[in-house]
Amino acid sequence: MRMLGLGALIIGPVASSALVNTDASSFISVYLGSLFLGAFAVFESFNKLNEAVWVFNREQLKRGNDGNEFEGDSNDWRWRESTP
Repeated sequence: MRMLGLGALIIGPVASSALVNTDASSFISVYLGSLFLGAFAVFESFNKLNEAVWVFNREQLKRGNDGNEFEGDSNDWRWRESTP
C-alpha cells in the first residue's frame, strides 16, 4: 500500500505533465487525482501498520510475559499470579 501511494505521488505528476499539451482539464484531473490517491494510500498504510502493532501488543499482554497472565473477558481484566 505504501509503495502504491509513493508511486502515485511520484509518477502521477510526471504523467500529468505529459498531458499538459493535449488537454488542460485532463492534466488537472490526473495531477490532483494522483496526489489524493497517493496521500490516501500512504496514510492508510501507516494506519494499518499501527493497527498491526496494537493487535500484536494486545495479544502479547493477553499471553503474559513473565509467567503472569491476564484473565477475564474483554470487558473485565484482572491480574492473576500464576503458581507453578
